Amino acid sequence: MIAFFGVYSYKPISKLLKSEGCFPLKVYPINHQNDSTGKKILELESIYKKLKNGNLDLEIKHNNINLLYIIKRRLEDTFRSRFVQLIGIIEWADELIHKLPLDMLIVMEDMSPTKRALCRFLLINDIPSLVIQHGMVTTGILGLGVMPLEAKKQAIWGEKILEWHYGRGNRKQVITGNPSFDQIAKINSNEKFNKTKICNDLCLDPSKKIILLTTGRFSGISAKFTIEAEERLIYRTLNALQNFPDLQIVVKLHPAYQEKYSTIILNIAKEIGIKLNLFQDSLWDLFAVSDVLVTFSSTTGLEAMFFNLPVVNIDFEYQDDLMGYASSGAVISVNNEGEIISRIKDVLYDPNIRKKLSSSRKNFLFDTTFLDDGNASNRVVSLILNELS
Repeated sequence: MIAFFGVYSYKPISKLLKSEGCFPLKVYPINHQNDSTGKKILELESIYKKLKNGNLDLEIKHNNINLLYIIKRRLEDTFRSRFVQLIGIIEWADELIHKLPLDMLIVMEDMSPTKRALCRFLLINDIPSLVIQHGMVTTGILGLGVMPLEAKKQAIWGEKILEWHYGRGNRKQVITGNPSFDQIAKINSNEKFNKTKICNDLCLDPSKKIILLTTGRFSGISAKFTIEAEERLIYRTLNALQNFPDLQIVVKLHPAYQEKYSTIILNIAKEIGIKLNLFQDSLWDLFAVSDVLVTFSSTTGLEAMFFNLPVVNIDFEYQDDLMGYASSGAVISVNNEGEIISRIKDVLYDPNIRKKLSSSRKNFLFDTTFLDDGNASNRVVSLILNELS
C-alpha cells in the first residue's frame, strides 16, 4: 500500500499506480491517544512545570538573563500543545503500520513538525517516504523549502529547483516535472477556451481588457507575507488600478482563504471606490480570458505562463524575488506603487516588451518545470516504483 498525505496531485498519480498493480490510499492522520500517550503527556507536563518554576537544572543564560524565561509562553505551547500533537500522530502511525501493509508514504513536504514526525517514525520502521514538490521557491528564507529532511527522495519540477537544493548541500532530488501541470500541458487553448463564452459565463465583458489579480498564502511555513503585509499589497494595488479606466479587475482568491478574504477584499474595494469581480474558482478559465496577471510572488504566476499570459509581479515589502521571477526576465517586476499603471500599460501595449517577455517565459518554464509534455505523473510513478524495487 502507498499512502498519500496532503498531496494535491494525488488523482493522476494514483490512477497510474493502480494500473501498475499498486494500491494507493489517501490517509488523514489524527491525534491518537491511548494509555501510553497519556503517561507521556503527564511526564511532559511535569517537565514543563519544573521549567516554569525554575526548578529544573537547566538554564540558558546570556548577560545574566535566562533565555528560557523569555520564551516561557512558547515553551508552554510546545509542551502542552505541539508535543502532545506529535505524540498523537506517532501513535496513529504506529497503529497504521500494524493494521495495513504500508510500503511507502507520499507527502507534499517533510518540514512541518507533524509531517516530519510522521516520516521520521516510518523511517525508523524501514518504511520510506517520498516528497513531491508543491510550491515554487528558488531563493531562501530561513532555509524554506530545503527538503527532504526525513524522506528518501524528493520529486522536483526542474533544473532551477535542483540547482537551488544542490547549492544548499541537498542531493536527494529527482527531476520529474510537476504532475499538477500535466493537464495544462495537454490543453490546446485555441480549441478548449472560447473567450466570449467564458466571459459571458463569468459575467465579464469580452470587449474590455481584463486584469487578473491573484492573492497568495497568508500564513504558515510557506507564506512569504504576513496577513497585514498581504492586505497592504492588495490595498495599494487596487488603489493604483482605480486610475486605469476602461478595464475590468478580477480577483481570484487563494483556495485556503476564500471565506475570510472575500470579505476583506470587498471591504477594501468599497473603501477605495473601485469595482471588481471576485472569484473562488475557474482559475484556468480566467487565465485564458485575461490580458495581464498581477500577483505577489505566487505560483499562479508560473501557471499563467503556460497560457502565455504576461505577468506583473508586485513586491513593495521585501523585494527578495522569492520565486525567481524578476531575475529570469519572465515577468515585469514592480517595487513601487507609482509604477503599477505604467508597467501594466507596457505589458498591454508595447509589442517589444510583450515579445521579450514571451521569449523569457519559455526559457523560464523549461528551467523551472522541465518538459511541458504532460508526463510528469508518469515520471513520479516511475520514481516511486524504483524506490520500492
